Amino acid sequence: MDAKPVRRFGNGSKGLDYELAPSTRIRAAAPGVVVYAGPGLGGFRHLVIVKTSETHLVAYGVNVKPLLGEGDDVRGGATVAQVGGGGKTAGRFHFEVRNGGKPVDPAPLLGM
Repeated sequence: MDAKPVRRFGNGSKGLDYELAPSTRIRAAAPGVVVYAGPGLGGFRHLVIVKTSETHLVAYGVNVKPLLGEGDDVRGGATVAQVGGGGKTAGRFHFEVRNGGKPVDPAPLLGM
């Protein structure tokens, strides 16, 4: 994804926020296993969480349609979700990385 974040990590943001066109495919930043795919966690409309190591989780959320289910193996670069349309969260996408349960700035991990 070549989009630039509209909001970066810090000052209340636990990750990177984007405004994307509906139907944009969200690709995995790293390989792992889906540990959650669905609605309703932490204020997210929909969310996909991929466990990439014993200590790291990657969350793809807000207005996304999960394309994988819990327990699915994920290859780096594989499509995990698609940006949804409609409602006041149309086109919004949040990317978050947690290390030991604590949010970390994902920008350096993405080479930003």
